[in-house]
Amino acid sequence: MLFTIVDALQSIKGNVAQCLSGDAIHRACRDEGYQWRERELNPAKSIHAFLLQVLHGNTARAHTIRLAGLSCSARVVKKLSRAVFAMISGATERELTSSLATNRGL
Repeated sequence: MLFTIVDALQSIKGNVAQCLSGDAIHRACRDEGYQWRERELNPAKSIHAFLLQVLHGNTARAHTIRLAGLSCSARVVKKLSRAVFAMISGATERELTSSLATNRGL
C-alpha cells in the first residue's frame, strides 16, 4: 500500500502522543535543566498541544486546548528553549530512521 504525506500527517494528528513520547520530552527538558510541578499542562502536554496547533494549520490557542483535550486556560503559555526542541527533533529523527530501516529490512 502506498502512503502519502497527507496520510502520514493524518495519522500523526490523531496520535501525537504516540508519535512523540512524553518520556522523551521530559528527558529532553530535564537534560536542559527544566524543573516543573506535575500539573495538567506539563512539558509533554505543552509540546503535544503545540504540535497539534501546527498540524491543524496554526489554529487558535483556544481551539488547540480543545484539540489536546485539556481543560486549562488558553492564556497559559509555556516557553521551552530551542535546545529542548532540538533534542526532541533529534530523538524523533533517530527513531523514525530506525523504524524505516526496520520496516525496509535494512
